[in-house]
Amino acid sequence: MEHEQDTQMQESAFKSLGDNKVMNTGKGDWCIVSIDGNDVRAKIVHRGRGKYRIVEDNMDGKYLTTTIDAEDVVLVE
Repeated sequence: MEHEQDTQMQESAFKSLGDNKVMNTGKGDWCIVSIDGNDVRAKIVHRGRGKYRIVEDNMDGKYLTTTIDAEDVVLVE
């Protein structure tokens, strides 16, 4: 039951734009981040203690909601 509520809350935090899902926050900085050896342009939000969450990316949402370390941020635009 609790998991279903969490899933519903997560889904309500997103809006669908075609096949892409984009978090509707309006906050964050566009950066180049390194994930799995790939350089990806993504909008990130600081979560604390050197962690960032990807809220938008240029890979059709492949890395959406992925949490990365500060060391994975290559360039802040």
